[in-house]
Order: sequence, then structure tokens, then C-alpha cells
Amino acid sequence: MIPPARRLKPSDKPKSLTTDCHAPRGHTLEHRPMAIEVRIPTILRTYTGGAKSVEGAGSTLAELLGDLDSRHQGLRERLVDDAGLRRFVNVYLNDEDVRFLGGLETPVTDGDTVTVLPAVAGGSR
Repeated sequence: MIPPARRLKPSDKPKSLTTDCHAPRGHTLEHRPMAIEVRIPTILRTYTGGAKSVEGAGSTLAELLGDLDSRHQGLRERLVDDAGLRRFVNVYLNDEDVRFLGGLETPVTDGDTVTVLPAVAGGSR
């Protein structure tokens, strides 16, 4: 038992932290909004410092790519040209091809997963 003089009163707890029911007893976590996870293919990881996935924010895919480019310079130009998404890049929002969802204007929200995949072409005749 903790002596009465050492017990914290509710007013002693930091205001910016709240107790999380999934945190171990006595631990507090700061609640932050979830970000959008973007999975990066191996060929583009030079732009992300080798990271397999990065987090970003935005309300549309275009805004998300702009946000990513602010931290990972050059990434957006590898995915987008004047006409929209580059022809040989496939982008999926939660496993749905964004070309069928609205392209760069596809809405994205916190907790979504965006996967970037280079298109594969070729084969034998």
C-alpha cells in the first residue's frame, strides 16, 4: 500500500495525458489522431531513407502525396505527372485501385492504408 502522503490526487495528473484502458496499469498515453500509412515499394525507398512505410496526412490522395513530398522530397514526382498518376504506377487505397475510386481526388482518412506498387509488364510471346 502506498502511504497517503505519496498518493497522487486526480488534480496532480498532467492535463495533456489521459489513461488508456489498453496501457499497462499506471501508464498513460498521449492520444494523437491516427495517420495514413503509405507502403513504399523497394524501388522508391531511396526517397524514404529505406523505410518500407511512412505516415502522412491529407483529405485526398493528392494532398497526402503533397504532404509526403514535404518530408520525402522527390517522391511525388515519381508517382504523378501532369496527367495524374503515372501510367506504370499502381496505387491502392485499402486494397482498392484508386483509378476506380477517383484518382488523385480520392478521399483518404486517418487509419487508411495506401499501397504504391510499380506496374509489372512484359512476358514472353
